[in-house]
Order: sequence, then structure tokens, then C-alpha cells
Amino acid sequence: MTIFCPASMCPLVAPTGSPWTGEKNAPCPEHSNLDHGGCPWFTIACSTGGIRHQVDEAFKAGGRAMVLGPNQPRRHEIGEPRTYDCARAGDCSWQKHAKGELCPPRYALSLGLDPRVCLF
Repeated sequence: MTIFCPASMCPLVAPTGSPWTGEKNAPCPEHSNLDHGGCPWFTIACSTGGIRHQVDEAFKAGGRAMVLGPNQPRRHEIGEPRTYDCARAGDCSWQKHAKGELCPPRYALSLGLDPRVCLF
């Protein structure tokens, strides 16, 4: 089974593919060894639950998050908590490494945050 990079396929934060590279459904190498086709973000993001701590930080800041990339949150406050039944959860690197918890975008929604607060 192929695991995919959330930045290229997540329905909540990248529904049209990666805003950085334009890739859609990019396979996740699940390692960060660049000499062997790895991804530099895997060790600091995906293998650690997909930077879930950024969601916690945004929640503590009332919904505000410092997101530098092109895919910005639209809301900067805490709203109504929501759930999202993701059809892609089974092939998502963030969900695979979330250790039985919600992936960061779904976790953000469950707290009433814009799911893009977990981006960087």
C-alpha cells in the first residue's frame, strides 16, 4: 500500500495538490535520507504525527498561527468544533504516524480551528 504526502493530497489542506510544487498524490518515501530519495520534512513533520504541536500552539493563541507558506488559514480565531471523516485517512502519512489519534488537520477541526494552522 502506498502512503502519500499530505501536502500533495490532503482534502483539508491541499485539495488540489501541493501549493509549493504542484504535485498531486505524491508518494511519501517515509524517510528523510535525501541521498536515497527521502523527504527533508519527514523527520520534522510526518514521522512526529504531522506537526500536531502546531495545532496545540494555535489553539493556545486563540486560533492564530504563523504560517509562512502559500496555503494560509482563512480563519484566525476559534470556531465551532467539527469532525471530518476523511476518505484518504488510510493512505495519508500524517494519519499513519498520528499514533491512533487524529491527523493534524482533523485535530485542528475538532478544536474549532482552520485545518491550515498545521502548515508551515
